[in-house]
Amino acid sequence: MNPLLLIKPLLGLGGGLLNNPIAKLITEKTVGAISHKLEKDKIIKAKSGYLNIPFFLLRAAFFIFGWSLYRYFSRKFSLAQDSSNDISNHKKNFRISAAFLVFYIVTESIMSWDWIMSLDPHWFSTLFGWYVFASMFVSGITTIALVTIYLKSKGYLEFVNNSHIHDLGKFMFGISVFWTYLWFSQFMLIWYSNIPEEVTYFMTRIEDYNLPFFGMLVMNFIFPLLILMNSDYKLSLIHISEPTRRYAISYAVFCL
Repeated sequence: MNPLLLIKPLLGLGGGLLNNPIAKLITEKTVGAISHKLEKDKIIKAKSGYLNIPFFLLRAAFFIFGWSLYRYFSRKFSLAQDSSNDISNHKKNFRISAAFLVFYIVTESIMSWDWIMSLDPHWFSTLFGWYVFASMFVSGITTIALVTIYLKSKGYLEFVNNSHIHDLGKFMFGISVFWTYLWFSQFMLIWYSNIPEEVTYFMTRIEDYNLPFFGMLVMNFIFPLLILMNSDYKLSLIHISEPTRRYAISYAVFCL
């Protein structure tokens, strides 16, 4: 069984539309055609030991359970620290965070293979897990910076000063460069080797999604390079105007 068979309930919108004879016929024919094609595909058949529904769902459940478990205990210790007279809960949070970091790096990479890379099962890249991690990192730092700026502009976070905003700006710039390094490394290696199973990834995106593909590179590298390279701009982020804040939010949404 292949994870692509999971499209059956999705095409039925949770099963509701499957009561409709036309929708049921379309779903069965679509799934049947895909299944018939997959049975003849040697590359996908060779991966069936890993890409099968039971193992796919088992991995997904394990990832979500582990991430949720960390969130539960981290929030628990954080709330307990607010009413504590010592830093014991902070130390507990620090220890589980260090352990979770290792767990997350491993599970995030496997998650990216399962949930994203398997959508194109002929293609693979050993850098893809790191590439997705860098995308998550820059999106997270951008979101933290925007939330901090917004709350500061509303009179909250009185202890946050220009130095904190400047540090967040440096993080945004640094991780943007790291994302670009991984993007270029993946692109260069695939372009240079010119293996049909690998180049299809970029050929599809350049030919069919030219503007979003190169727009992503502009927004995630060229824009931060021109703007966040300037120390004065990073220091003045806390005093930005409302139109500029809206533009920054649009940039963050694009990164997400």
